Amino acid sequence: MYVKKGIRTNELNYLKGISVEKEYELSATKLADYGYVIVCIHRAPDRKFWSFFKTLQLTTQIAQSKRTKLMCGD
Repeated sequence: MYVKKGIRTNELNYLKGISVEKEYELSATKLADYGYVIVCIHRAPDRKFWSFFKTLQLTTQIAQSKRTKLMCGD
């Protein structure tokens, strides 16, 4: 994930380890000055939807437990 020069970001250790190659690939960063977490998620079109959906649900549950404001894209 690329962030414009001059925008401060923080690493999100609590979302590490969720990605599964070619199943559920996640990249996330927190915009330090705004409090938002930007998340980019990719699902290979030939993979099972329900497996992807379960992991997406886990991601949102973890984010909610941290009181995170999410912005997601695919």
